[in-house]
Amino acid sequence: FNVEDRFYFGATLGLYDVNYTRFSSYTEDLFTNNGADDGGYTLENNFRTEGTGVDLKLGAIIRPFENSPFRLGLAVHTPTWYNLTDTYSAYMESSIGSVDNGEVYFQDTYAALGGNYVADYQLTTPWKFNVSMGTTLSGMVALGAEYEYADYSSAKVNGINLDVTNDEIGINLKGVHTLRLGIETRISSAFSIRAGYNYNTALFNKGTDIYKYLTPSDTRTDTEYTNTQARNTFTFGLGYRGSIIYADLAYKYDAYKSNFYPFYDKLDNEYLSATKVDNNRHQLLLTVGARF
Repeated sequence: FNVEDRFYFGATLGLYDVNYTRFSSYTEDLFTNNGADDGGYTLENNFRTEGTGVDLKLGAIIRPFENSPFRLGLAVHTPTWYNLTDTYSAYMESSIGSVDNGEVYFQDTYAALGGNYVADYQLTTPWKFNVSMGTTLSGMVALGAEYEYADYSSAKVNGINLDVTNDEIGINLKGVHTLRLGIETRISSAFSIRAGYNYNTALFNKGTDIYKYLTPSDTRTDTEYTNTQARNTFTFGLGYRGSIIYADLAYKYDAYKSNFYPFYDKLDNEYLSATKVDNNRHQLLLTVGARF
């Protein structure tokens, strides 16, 4: 709702349905010291997360000057409260070689490991705070800027026996700053061009190594984990607005660095050195619609 077209207030109740599935497979081929085939094994894993979440978003837009298009925006997002269930099962197929009178024989074995593992838990994401401003110039150019902050060290997980405790979340994660800038200008009565920039700071504290634990009794095979650093995103677009048909064509470029860890060996209390990865992603996005 709004007051005299100067003060606008809004609220959004968010309801979320989570349904994530993943299949992973790990294979090792075994050889003798002289290089002869000695069989191998394959460990497969089916993983699923299901659940629901709820949150609330509150916001306001204020036009401080009655005859000016300049506006300020303020928003607060509560944490999203999730109730989640993880389910996973493992299956192993092996073929181990043996030698009899100089001949190599392979014995195939099949086994379901651990059955279906089920874990129920609650996840609470951090609060988010947002401030923005925007204006138009001569009815031809639109400018916008936005800043958002979320303290991920305040995230919580409860109801499950975790190797990483909430105290360690507070130590290893930190607040994330997000800056968004945008400009759009009309080049004719039907066409506009636009450009945008988005910057996100890193989620992990500097010098922190985050990885998944691999325990002797764990049958999970998706042990890899990536520590992403600051992200830069650039967008450029062309928009068309007709009396009925509208269309938007946009190019999006993401660039960020990350540290990749394949696994952590808890039994030997060591992990492989991080692989430094440069991530560059190009996207071309097209939207076409009709207005009746």
